[in-house]
Amino acid sequence: MRFLNNLYIGAGAQKTAEQIVEDVRSGRYVKDVYVLIEPLSEGNQIEVLQSYYLRQRYYQETDPMILGVAKGKGEALDLVLQLTQEAVDRFGRPDLRAYVRYLAEGGDALA
Repeated sequence: MRFLNNLYIGAGAQKTAEQIVEDVRSGRYVKDVYVLIEPLSEGNQIEVLQSYYLRQRYYQETDPMILGVAKGKGEALDLVLQLTQEAVDRFGRPDLRAYVRYLAEGGDALA
């Protein structure tokens, strides 16, 4: 499982971020933990799913990069908004695919 070097962590996940990352990495079920992953489908900009979905064969085989972790769906969507704003600030448009590539290649987040 791959994680973005500067992982986005939601406000509610800050205190237990290391444990959450370890739980996600090991495939443990953790209630209400969501992950942001690089887009796997052609039409998506980013994907948000509950962390336990990463245990499915599809995700094991595709090995998506995890961009962020959050406690709850609302917090995960807040991270998507943050990423979108950073993409607009960096590139002048809400191109999350390009921004994720930029971050994965070692670019600095604006936040």
